[in-house]
Amino acid sequence: MIDSRRRRTEPAPAVLPVEPSEAQEIQSLSGLSPIQYREAFAVQLTANGSAEEWARLLLEGATPRKRAAMLTTWGLLRLKLGPAGSPDHVLGWRVRSRSDDAVVLAVRNGPGLEARIVLTASDHRLVHTMVVHNDHWYWRLLWAALAPKHRSFVRGLLQDLVDRTQADVPQH
Repeated sequence: MIDSRRRRTEPAPAVLPVEPSEAQEIQSLSGLSPIQYREAFAVQLTANGSAEEWARLLLEGATPRKRAAMLTTWGLLRLKLGPAGSPDHVLGWRVRSRSDDAVVLAVRNGPGLEARIVLTASDHRLVHTMVVHNDHWYWRLLWAALAPKHRSFVRGLLQDLVDRTQADVPQH
């Protein structure tokens, strides 16, 4: 609990942008082309785990409110999600590929929006990269409007993950 009588000092930001060259390298794991949108953020974690373990903790372990926000937004975007609890899906996103240090999650809707999340994990560092391909002007326009809120939301998810890792750590 924070003692409100003390002056609160803000810690250094836990969620940091990723250098463009590193983001492009990670983006290549997505297998998606062409890409109209890319964002990448990194966090330092207190434990090691596989990229898939971190993906599950990040998305499936999010607060109920944030999980509901994600599922509602994805529904409005008409994304085709897989079954809950499936080992081949993470909160409905299909596991396209996996290794200890990288997992690629994929989702699309019928009318031309496709996205991939690439998570890489090594040396207590997790990088979250999302890339989007839009085949239709409508989805490009909609994504342009959603992107700033999406970046803020993802940064919040990653910050929550950093905050939770002290008590809830994947075992590797």
